[in-house]
Amino acid sequence: MLRYCRILLALVPFLFATAAWAKTSASEILMAQRIHIGQGETRDQDLICLGCKVSIDGKMDGDLLLVGGWLEVNGAVTGDVAVFGGTANVGSAAQIGGDVAVFGGRLVRAPGASIAGDVAAPQGSPARTAAGLVAAIALAFFIPLAVAGVLAVALAFALLGERRIGAVAAAMEQHAALALPAGFVASIAMVFLARALHVLTRTSGSLFFCAVLVFIAALVTGYAGLSFLLGRKLSRSAGGLGAMMIGALIIAAIQIVPVLGWLAFCFFADLALGACIVSGFGSSPNWYEQVGRAAPSPPTGAAAG
Repeated sequence: MLRYCRILLALVPFLFATAAWAKTSASEILMAQRIHIGQGETRDQDLICLGCKVSIDGKMDGDLLLVGGWLEVNGAVTGDVAVFGGTANVGSAAQIGGDVAVFGGRLVRAPGASIAGDVAAPQGSPARTAAGLVAAIALAFFIPLAVAGVLAVALAFALLGERRIGAVAAAMEQHAALALPAGFVASIAMVFLARALHVLTRTSGSLFFCAVLVFIAALVTGYAGLSFLLGRKLSRSAGGLGAMMIGALIIAAIQIVPVLGWLAFCFFADLALGACIVSGFGSSPNWYEQVGRAAPSPPTGAAAG
């Protein structure tokens, strides 16, 4: 099987993990750009491009992965070429030293084009091609968000520590039936608060900014707890941070799946936000019960004479 077939099937949720297939560490990730390698020009670098238009008349010394976009090769590419949800035109003067794989798109190969490796370009109907392009664009948008989410929960773990993140995870496991509606109510409340502050005063901007910061902090903390809980279920031997990263990567992979992943995001977000609230930002798995039991001290009156 083609090397890129294995890569795209196994690592599409992790396109930014280029070390799994790049020949060198000199890889570049670009988005929505027009790239032209002119005649006599050499680009000594692997390239990952999301939604780009790439034309190669000179020489590219490395691998090329294009997600959504358009590629034209009239020069030389020493490595492999993979296109996901886009069009690849390989001209008669093109020389490609590796494999060529096109998924959810179209490959046009002119007579005389030289491809040293294998070629995989299953041709489908226009509707299938369009569906592949939509999926590629969705991946190009959500993969950076997934990566940012993984980094955010790692930062939350570093700032709050394993004890607090563990308390959020415990609250999620013990009080999921309460956390889900609490997270939903908090989300709705945030929407109404945004609208209310928008129409109140000119100073509402700073209040709204503070509210957004608190909301995001609660969401990230909850996601860190959810990742920690999932990672602990899958690997008892992993350390705290390791378990959380395992869970975070799995959650990120689920959420970038079109449609189903977005529904999963709504569920995860409500559960994570609610668990953070129920645990009091990781104060205790039963924090809300402790607050409910806490009663103000009765007023002390003057001693009867």
